[in-house]
Amino acid sequence: MLAIEQCPVCQGPGDWYTDRGDYKIFRCTNCTLFYTSPVPDAEELKTLYRDEWSVPAGQTYIHRRKLTRAWRLGLRARKLRRLSSGNSLLEIGCGPGDFLRGARAAGFTTIVGVEPGDGEAEYARSLGFEICNQMFLEVDFADARFDVIVSRQVIEHVPDPIEFLTTAAALLRPGGCIMLETPCSSHFKARLAGKDWRYLWPPWHLNLFNEKSFAALFEKCGLEAVFFRRHLRKTYVTAVARLASDSCHIYDVGQHDAASLTAGNRD
Repeated sequence: MLAIEQCPVCQGPGDWYTDRGDYKIFRCTNCTLFYTSPVPDAEELKTLYRDEWSVPAGQTYIHRRKLTRAWRLGLRARKLRRLSSGNSLLEIGCGPGDFLRGARAAGFTTIVGVEPGDGEAEYARSLGFEICNQMFLEVDFADARFDVIVSRQVIEHVPDPIEFLTTAAALLRPGGCIMLETPCSSHFKARLAGKDWRYLWPPWHLNLFNEKSFAALFEKCGLEAVFFRRHLRKTYVTAVARLASDSCHIYDVGQHDAASLTAGNRD
């Protein structure tokens, strides 16, 4: 375990918020990030996600084959394609390939998933996708670059969000975009729940964001926000950003387009 002495995004001071067993949860006084101390080291994370979290190989995921689910995720992927300049997509934490199916239906022609869980990776491969069955930071992408990068319900599990997002941003082509989706710490449902909010869940959830903490993270990682969108039914926020060097080309995303990106959540 590694002790965290300051906010992992802006390096600001944190106020103690609550405890969960042996873990303390702090709220950054600058960017409002909720962060956990201590956090698992790299080997402990592998154990959590490959041995404890992942389903056994051979899982069929028949329940995930609903046509309505594929249609909703395809709609979201089509909106992302409109924001990008090409047809390649990487999903970090792709699970059994739900969003990848939507991306294929939306017309993406190069699709890659990263999934450390053996059972999920095996199933996604059975659907015909290229899957890297590793932790994201261990994958060697060589010269591969992508027009769209998607990471849903992942960044809250990452002990060092700057390292994670900087690595992801380096894989973007000019004109590309990255979409992150995560529990929103300032959502009205989170505020109502207070210290009983179910997403305060270490060691699985280590960092919990909102629009302010995402903006601070993007600045650290050389990104600029295109838009943020809070979900109503679930306590999530969707953030879409692109490289700051592409900021002069940021698209004007209407409310309807932004809302459609929140349909069909995995969690």
